[in-house]
Amino acid sequence: MSIIKKIFITDADKTEKNIKNNASAIYGECFEYANKYASLDGADARRDYFLTSQYRYLYEIKGKLNMSDAKKPKAIMNGTNKNIAEKMRKIAELHDEFYAWVNNGEQTGVTSLAGIYNAIKPKPVKTETTDETTDETTETPEKQKRTLDEFITQTLVQAHNEFKLSPEAFLDYLNSDKGMAGFDKALDKMAS
Repeated sequence: MSIIKKIFITDADKTEKNIKNNASAIYGECFEYANKYASLDGADARRDYFLTSQYRYLYEIKGKLNMSDAKKPKAIMNGTNKNIAEKMRKIAELHDEFYAWVNNGEQTGVTSLAGIYNAIKPKPVKTETTDETTDETTETPEKQKRTLDEFITQTLVQAHNEFKLSPEAFLDYLNSDKGMAGFDKALDKMAS
């Protein structure tokens, strides 16, 4: 029987101690699932394989027949099971972090795969920067804002996607009376 199914679905013994005691089996199953998932091409191939494997519990079999293939019942992965499958794949990517959490000796109150993932996922890195004018140290996220060129590119793409305007047509619109009215509205909003 699947250890993931046994601990997180069937049994009521979802304690952190039980999870950590079964850590090798849990990680092994996550790793096996993630590798098999990655090796299969397409949702249908994955579904067909997993319906005949130890991971069948992730799917609900519906009574209606799948119209594309009358021989197979319709198999659907509900939201809860999609979350379980996603966390299994993510935990498999974090081997070192998983075992560091298992062996840290702390009681974190984790009782689910989502809890395990939240406990081991990489935390955002914050860097220290010094403001030269005040000599104060502030923390800023590592992710940088987009550049002005990236902003303009995205604006032109959005104008094309939403209004079917070419870059030239967008610039012509900005120079029109309507574009100038929009410019004035933007100045008013920035002033308030």
